[in-house]
Amino acid sequence: MLKICALLLLSFTVVLGHRINVEPRTSECFYEEVKKGDSFVVNYEVSDYSGGIDFRVTDNTGRTIHWKSGLLDDFFTVVAATDDVYTYCFINEDGKNEVRAILWNVHENSRTIQSDDESTEHAEITPIEDEIVKLRDGIYIVKFEHEYIVNRERTHRNTCESTNARVKWWSFFQTGLLIAACAFQVIYLKRFFEAKRKTRI
Repeated sequence: MLKICALLLLSFTVVLGHRINVEPRTSECFYEEVKKGDSFVVNYEVSDYSGGIDFRVTDNTGRTIHWKSGLLDDFFTVVAATDDVYTYCFINEDGKNEVRAILWNVHENSRTIQSDDESTEHAEITPIEDEIVKLRDGIYIVKFEHEYIVNRERTHRNTCESTNARVKWWSFFQTGLLIAACAFQVIYLKRFFEAKRKTRI
């Protein structure tokens, strides 16, 4: 029974989904407090593929522990050796004044094992724990990719609806213009023949 309880309490996961627009030549920074032995994962993608984004992670001393420049997506994970506060920033250094739309998730893992003999219990379930962690991470990645696909589908749908609306109103304008041109031609020809008939009389 203790093994079952230990497995149930093995991993506590929090997944937070976010979306933000990063203005040109600005940065958006966020903070994550992580306890010793816990881990957190950050996944991000530029949702509109307008260009890459810089991504930087620092610890509470200001030391850069992760830096990627100009990528459309990235994946970062860390296991805290001590209690720490991590800062991760999305930096838009684009010189074309283009806004970057970022979709990202924060994935927090807090492992807790409770038993009468913690060390013995941990040794017994370590292989199962490893498999559960792999399964959990795989599910998380699938979930993130699904959210990204849903977001892309929503963006494409909005673009299509906007394009269809513009095409519809342009078609109405062309139709109105064609009707007006036809009416003008009919009236002009009618007056022309009436004037010609009066001239003959």
